[in-house]
Amino acid sequence: MTQEQEAIAANAAFYAAISASNNNAMALIWADDDAVSCIHPGWSALVGRAAVLGSWANIFAGPSPPEIQCLKPQAIITGAEARILCVEIVGPAVLAATNQFRLIDRRWRLVHHHAGEIAIAAANPARAERSRSVH
Repeated sequence: MTQEQEAIAANAAFYAAISASNNNAMALIWADDDAVSCIHPGWSALVGRAAVLGSWANIFAGPSPPEIQCLKPQAIITGAEARILCVEIVGPAVLAATNQFRLIDRRWRLVHHHAGEIAIAAANPARAERSRSVH
């Protein structure tokens, strides 16, 4: 498997942990590092493993499990760092997401997640899809 494929697989494991509301799987994906960070849509930045994993635990404990689809993941590898750029579908919202991984002990571990709404998609998802296919 190439580094790009391994990074995309690590990204898929992140979304599988979300879909399963699995705190243990989520903890295995994130680096054991207090320099990890996460920005959920509409939230302020969270810094530190405890804050980030706590936020996911709170999301998973909510009344309905999160349903997030990850589309079009694209890996950018630079040495021991991988950025995965993708589109998230969360209910009616279309989000742009960046997931930053670091190669630690031969495993891609998540160090940063950021997702935010795509302005054009929020107004008209069909138009956003057409504009993406043109670029």
